[in-house]
Amino acid sequence: MHENDLKQAKTKTIIYAPDSQLRYIPLAALYDGEQWLVQRLNINNITAKSLTDFTAKPQPQPKVLAGAFVNGNYNIQVIGKNYPFKGLTYAGKEVENLTQLLPKTTKLIDKEFSKDDTIVKMNEYNIVHLATHAAFVPGDASLPDS
Repeated sequence: MHENDLKQAKTKTIIYAPDSQLRYIPLAALYDGEQWLVQRLNINNITAKSLTDFTAKPQPQPKVLAGAFVNGNYNIQVIGKNYPFKGLTYAGKEVENLTQLLPKTTKLIDKEFSKDDTIVKMNEYNIVHLATHAAFVPGDASLPDS
């Protein structure tokens, strides 16, 4: 449709059902050099039925992998540098609470919460909860860990 078509039809309202990338363009924000489109017309965006499946689908039950360092001292090496961490006192309670709330939770505490054991299991779960420390380390992420 062209601007002249809208004027000729004496259009007051546009009902717009965008698809693809057009969903990301706010039609009301179009500017002709003098006015915003929304200043001249009422704009209503709707979801096209063809773009949306309105039938309710059952959501999968949360299957959680929860890991925590609770006790002890840990020395983590990243790109040749050592990072010392202490266990997180309340992380064990955090993971216990998750286990009580979500029965399909697998707990990995302290020694069970190793990098190798955790990475192998991650794809089996739809939620991964890690109660642990972190260090932001500058460097090249493509290099293997030391």
